[in-house]
Amino acid sequence: MDTTNWLQLFKFALRRDRWYLVAWIVGITALGTLLVPVFPNLAGDDASMSVLGEMMENPAMVAIGGVRYGDEYTLAIMYTQMMLVWMALLVAIFNVLLVIRHTRADEEAGRLEVLGSLPVGRSANLMAVTVLVVAVNAIVGLMVGFGQAAFGVETIDLPGSLTIGAAVAACGLVFAGLALVIVQVTQTSRGAVGIAVTSVGLAYLVRAGGDVSAPAASLASPLGIIEATEPFYSNKLWPIAVLVVVFLVLTGVAFGLGRVRDLGLGMLPQRAGHAHAPRSLSGEWGMSWRILRGTLIAWGVAVFVLGASYGSVMGDMQAFAESSDMYQSMLGVDPSDPSMAGPMAAMLLLIMAIISAIPVIIAVNKLASEERKSRLDPVLGTAASRGRLFFGHALIAGITAVVMMALSALGFGLVAQSVMDSPIPMDTVLRIAANFIPPLLFVAGLGLFLVGFAKRLVGLSWVYLVASFFMVYLGGILSIPRAAMRATPFGLIQRWPQEEFWLWPDIVLIALAAFLTIAGQAAYRSRDITA
Repeated sequence: MDTTNWLQLFKFALRRDRWYLVAWIVGITALGTLLVPVFPNLAGDDASMSVLGEMMENPAMVAIGGVRYGDEYTLAIMYTQMMLVWMALLVAIFNVLLVIRHTRADEEAGRLEVLGSLPVGRSANLMAVTVLVVAVNAIVGLMVGFGQAAFGVETIDLPGSLTIGAAVAACGLVFAGLALVIVQVTQTSRGAVGIAVTSVGLAYLVRAGGDVSAPAASLASPLGIIEATEPFYSNKLWPIAVLVVVFLVLTGVAFGLGRVRDLGLGMLPQRAGHAHAPRSLSGEWGMSWRILRGTLIAWGVAVFVLGASYGSVMGDMQAFAESSDMYQSMLGVDPSDPSMAGPMAAMLLLIMAIISAIPVIIAVNKLASEERKSRLDPVLGTAASRGRLFFGHALIAGITAVVMMALSALGFGLVAQSVMDSPIPMDTVLRIAANFIPPLLFVAGLGLFLVGFAKRLVGLSWVYLVASFFMVYLGGILSIPRAAMRATPFGLIQRWPQEEFWLWPDIVLIALAAFLTIAGQAAYRSRDITA
């Protein structure tokens, strides 16, 4: 294994991505620490903690966040149950994107071929990337660990905080190792990202399903293994050791594959192309769909499966709600009312709507991504229209919003009906899902506006989505004022069926989406196309 001059490549990667890494590290640390001082206001007295503990045993909350553990439900355990899995999920996505960015993406762009002409070893870049992810995950783990303990909140002590930090870092390393293997197998960065992100999603589904119905099965997922650390209770270290061993094995496999494959190729055989391009590629809209279809189809399958996974907990959730006075009060329903299933479905489909916003943003941002890679120059140098190209991505984003919510509702509703004693009507599920389409259209419009006016700021779409998620996910628990939640599109709409349906928020969101799209298209047609 020739790793000559890997240190120089490591320094180059740090120099190249210094702001990218800082932004991710600060964001993950903020997510893992800044909510700590808020939780004491939520906990209240012992009676309130008992009520919260009962609520967090709800199968839906277990599927979304994680299992409850320990002899006594403390503030620290509640924080872990709400935040550990989501922190690890964010770190996992960061790791796979970082690895692919410095391996398959650089190889696809020809950068590694240029570096290969210099006195560097064949495995030097792989070694540099491996050291980079180890260093970055170690920093994230330490900052999260010491950051949580620094607030001095009761029961959130330093050993437990460091256990959380180590668990999150170890989980990130496993997905980094998996990405290192994936980039040796695939031939394109797009394919590598698709497989890697799908793997993260499957790990979440395995963890969610195992936590609800078969706890031992959740250990098949890195996201389930980290829950076994039980921070602030037993602080077990063996799950972290297991994840580190898995990372070392995956890294060894990646180095082995990297030595035998040809530069620019993957281990999987290359798919043969067609002799002639289809007629659909003769237009801007067809090209937009061709670029995005693989990613969107994969996301469609993912949201359908995730919706089915959430639907599978409805039977347990219904039984829990019927036996819990506190949960009935929280939902604002009468336990004898069969419509109780509606508010439960609305809560789960809201999470699905936020997840469905991810492929919508991907469809929008792909236009800016192709521009940064200088792939639009030869296209727009022909008779192709900028306006039609922009509108093609806008149309695909809008259709994606509708299709993703439809698939989520179908997966959820079909499975929920099979497990519930009093099945929720499918038309109710579809109406709840339709209520979340206008927020998705607004997210698409915001992204299109940024692409047109300031493509370097398209990342703000992700920031806004993450902020919206935590406002909605933690808003009710943290007693965030509804006025503040209405700053997000998902908080602006009424929570039908537990709230009276109002049409005006949907009209406002659709009108804003249309305005932002038109303004973005006008700006896109007039500005320069640059790398």
